[in-house]
Amino acid sequence: MVSSLRVPAALAASAVLFYFGTGLTPIAALTWIAPLPLVLLAPWVGPWTAFDAAFPAGLLGETS
Repeated sequence: MVSSLRVPAALAASAVLFYFGTGLTPIAALTWIAPLPLVLLAPWVGPWTAFDAAFPAGLLGETS
């Protein structure tokens, strides 16, 4: 069982990395490592939970 705080933490970490990895002054390395928190979380949660965390992370990360 995954702790209830790991999914939102992975979502937030990935969203922040996507946010600073894209935009007008991107840091390209952050874009490459942005999916890593969700990839590390995926084996311990179901596929729908992983999708439910990855979609908002990408959406929030692209709000810049």
